[in-house]
Formats: sequence, structure tokens, C-alpha cells
Amino acid sequence: MPIDWTQVLIAVIAGALSGTFVLAIANALRLRSESKRSDAKSYIEAADTISDVSADMLKRMGERLAALEEKCQRYEMAFESMRMDLIQARSTITQLEFENSDLRRRVKHLEDENTELRQRLEQMESGPGGIDAA
Repeated sequence: MPIDWTQVLIAVIAGALSGTFVLAIANALRLRSESKRSDAKSYIEAADTISDVSADMLKRMGERLAALEEKCQRYEMAFESMRMDLIQARSTITQLEFENSDLRRRVKHLEDENTELRQRLEQMESGPGGIDAA
């Protein structure tokens, strides 16, 4: 049987085309796989970035929280000091009020004695043989 070169040529072209087609499909699949890997890599990089940002934010928040706690402790100490000062001031005021009351009693007693002495002096001056009689 003689060789039909037309059929061989068609078979070669078809084979070449199918090989090219198979190669094109393989390349497309490879590119798609790389694209998916690239997408997955992009997702991982994005997740890493978010994680890094979150870790940095948490670190800064921790630092801020520590600073706030330190300020609160200082305020608590200052308020406690002021509270103790107020307690001492109240105690001092109470003591001064007591002493003031005692001084008022003494002044009242001295005023009473002074009034009594004036009355006696007036009696002595106006009585018989008093200072006015001379």
C-alpha cells in the first residue's frame, strides 16, 4: 500500500497541534497553579502583615495600659496622702475647737471675776469710810 503523504502531513500537523494544545493546556494549568500559589502567598503575606500590625498595636496598648496603671498608682498615692492630710486637719480643727471652748470659759470666768471686783470696788468707794468719803 502506497503511503499517502497527505494523510501523513495531516497526521503530523494534527499531532503537532495536539502536542501544542497539550502543551498549552499544561502551561495554562501550571500558570493557574502558580497563580493559586501566588494568591495563597498573597493571603499569607496579608495575614502576616495583619498579625504584625496587631502585635504592634497590642504592644503599644500594653505600654499605654502600663503607663495608665502607673499614673493611677501615683494618683492613688496622692489621694491617700490628701485623705491623711484631711484626717489630720479634722483632728487639728477638733483640738482647736476644744481649746477655743476652754479659752472662752476662761474669758467668761475672768469677765465674771472682773465684774465682781468692779462691784466690790464700787461698794468700797461709795460705802462708809470709802474712798469717796475722804
